[in-house]
Amino acid sequence: MTIDGPSGVGKSTVAQAVARRLGLAYLDTGATYRAATLAALADGCAPTDELGILSVLERHSIDYDERGILLDGVSVAVDVRSEAVTAAVSAVSAHPRVRAEIVDIQRRWVERHHSHAVVEGRDIGTVVFPDAPVKVYLTASPLVRAQRRANDAEVGGQDID
Repeated sequence: MTIDGPSGVGKSTVAQAVARRLGLAYLDTGATYRAATLAALADGCAPTDELGILSVLERHSIDYDERGILLDGVSVAVDVRSEAVTAAVSAVSAHPRVRAEIVDIQRRWVERHHSHAVVEGRDIGTVVFPDAPVKVYLTASPLVRAQRRANDAEVGGQDID
């Protein structure tokens, strides 16, 4: 099952609840990009250096389990929400070859779970898993999305001004 939608519509909240209710594995695909960004920054690689980031991805493993996102087997669920990662993740995810590598990581993760998973992301049902048997697209008004993003930032201690 894929759950798609823009930022701030509640994809993670809904996907986690559905996965829990149905007893399925859950994957936050945005966290995989954030983990790649965290690894790149930790290795001193610029977010604009596509080849450098690909090299970083060869040296590190990204996975996901009940603890959340893992980098080299260690939970980095809090670290990937840092201001530094948030500021750099768009640049990292803009690289086509980096995206292809991370999509491959996501597809292998779903294969390991025998497709018994709820996967959420911004293009997950259209690009990553276009043949998913169940696809959900969430939406919300711009005001609701802005309020959700502000609440998320407040909880995370980030300044959104």
